[in-house]
Amino acid sequence: MRRGATIGCGLLREGLAAGRRVAAAPPSSRRAAASRPPIPTNNMPRSLRSSSSSHCVGRRLSSSLSPSPSSSSPPVTPPPSPAMKFGPPKGGHALLHFGNACALLSFSMTDVFLLRSLAMVATTCGVIYNITHSPPLRVPAIWGLVFLTVNGTMILSLLMEDKEIAFSKEELVLFEEHFLPYSLTPTQFRKLIAIAQWKEVPAGTTLAEEGERLTHLILISKGKVAAFVNQVPIQSFSTFPGAKDMETNKGIDSGAWIGEINFLDEEKKAKGAIATFVTESPTRFVCWEHARLKGLLLDDAKLSRSVTHAINGALIGKLLSFTNQTKDASTEAYSEIMTTVLVDHRVEPSEKAFIREYRKKHGITEAVHSETLAKLGWTTEEFEDGSKHDKAFNQETVGALRRINEGLIRRQTIMAQDEDEEQALGKVEELADRSAGKE
Repeated sequence: MRRGATIGCGLLREGLAAGRRVAAAPPSSRRAAASRPPIPTNNMPRSLRSSSSSHCVGRRLSSSLSPSPSSSSPPVTPPPSPAMKFGPPKGGHALLHFGNACALLSFSMTDVFLLRSLAMVATTCGVIYNITHSPPLRVPAIWGLVFLTVNGTMILSLLMEDKEIAFSKEELVLFEEHFLPYSLTPTQFRKLIAIAQWKEVPAGTTLAEEGERLTHLILISKGKVAAFVNQVPIQSFSTFPGAKDMETNKGIDSGAWIGEINFLDEEKKAKGAIATFVTESPTRFVCWEHARLKGLLLDDAKLSRSVTHAINGALIGKLLSFTNQTKDASTEAYSEIMTTVLVDHRVEPSEKAFIREYRKKHGITEAVHSETLAKLGWTTEEFEDGSKHDKAFNQETVGALRRINEGLIRRQTIMAQDEDEEQALGKVEELADRSAGKE
């Protein structure tokens, strides 16, 4: 019995080993082994029978362990290697969140350089995340590299624009006064100066004639130029040393521009210059031909916006200066009129009506009216009452003066009538004497 158990264990071991060998063999070898006929063991010695039987058992075990070629069951996929890893690298999520935060921050930037710089940082974080991902995300990484290339190129162009540019002292003064307040860059101003012409003319030269067509845009650099509309001088359209320091000009000499409205508006261009501009001293100016300047602005949209903004600023400055000067003139005239009306310390109803119409016509506000009265020593109540309220000129005194004045007027009238009657009687008597002498 013990021997039989030993033989059985040996046969089992040999069968398992044979099964492993068959499983490891190629499919063609397994099919050939399966189709091979069994070995007859009747005439074999006992020692060989045991070995052949063990081979048969191993063959049967291997056929039972290995899948049949005709079986319809799907092939078994080997389990993944324990070394393979899926997903982002360690710290990848933090990198991705940082990049998205930079992208979000870039949307709030008004400076183009900062916007593109933050966009590059965000894109770089995304590219690193996609490349180190397992497996690598190649398509998003390639698009990120494209974005990096575009932003890097634009940043380089911005840096090239802001590089140091040399200006003469005269050009620098023009740039800082007339163009820098309207966001024109030094590179853009250099493009403008490159197509401009500098000219010098003596005093008495007419730069533009009212109603004549203009072909150039002029900007005065040095000198004094007077503007006339219908031969009337208009200070807000003129330029002179120190004009920008006036309170009405607010640091910008808008009168230094000539022909700016004709350049912007084709309809105004057809009507010609809005005023006559004559130099009153030796003058130096820079001018741009309309066609050439428009061609440059068409090729550069950013330059066009900045130059248009600067020219519009000059037009608005002229309008504000003209309005302020007109208001000042109206205020001075109103002060002179009030001085004349109040000189006798009385305000007649007819004078009040005249003052009321003048204020309505010239836009004199209540504040200006009160300020003018205060300068002349009057209050609004006194003006409405028609006389001063002080001791020297109270109501009783004014009434007495009026009565005295009226009495004097009546007396003068009576005396004048008496004189007229006496003269008339004298002439009658003279005529009567002449007629009597002739008779």
